[in-house]
Amino acid sequence: MPYNIWVEEIMEALIKLGGNASLVAIYNMVEENGKTDLSKYIDWKSKIRKNIYLHSSDTDIFNYTVGGEMDLSIP
Repeated sequence: MPYNIWVEEIMEALIKLGGNASLVAIYNMVEENGKTDLSKYIDWKSKIRKNIYLHSSDTDIFNYTVGGEMDLSIP
């Protein structure tokens, strides 16, 4: 799997939150427990939204294997 810190952060947050969560809950989990230095980013929340969109097989632009490691969608 290609390394993507944002996908890793989102996946870890979703696991800790039981597999399904609001954006606010994901933001809070990444902010409180994440490994990324968020102070390096002007708008880190947009990075999270972007990567959820790019890595969700529910979207038209998803370019990975449905149900694969890079798919953040929950069946």
